[in-house]
Amino acid sequence: MLISIETEYSVFHKMRVWPSSTVLELKEKMEMKSSAKADQQVLWLDRIKLKDEKTLDYYGIRDGMELYMTYNYFAAGVITISAKTETKTYNLEVEETDNVLVLKGRIYQLSGIPIELMKLFCGETKMENNKSLLAYYIREGSIMGIVGVQNVADD
Repeated sequence: MLISIETEYSVFHKMRVWPSSTVLELKEKMEMKSSAKADQQVLWLDRIKLKDEKTLDYYGIRDGMELYMTYNYFAAGVITISAKTETKTYNLEVEETDNVLVLKGRIYQLSGIPIELMKLFCGETKMENNKSLLAYYIREGSIMGIVGVQNVADD
């Protein structure tokens, strides 16, 4: 079945799951898709907090339903992250409260890749300029993918 998970930053993730999947399995899948650590996720159906060991079927979750996710943050302030093309890695320090456009500006300073050509991905999720890095669960050591600009970055 296909369900949606909306984050507290209004980012939506579609997930294919089985009714027999546990909430923890769903969180682990969400971690792969969004980089949000499974043990820091809290999933909600209406106002019911879902327990890791219970199945989706236990909560009556069906095809097309939407869950809501909150996240237990551990504030870090300045963090070191990496942004990678197919051939180069750029390491940089950012404020975890910066938005994606600020991050793109920092990458431009290091790489020369034009901001307007830069497409950043965190996990499988394309990052939007106006969203905070917190919306993508960026933390110390996170790696962003830079897609579609290899020819510019590697000249």
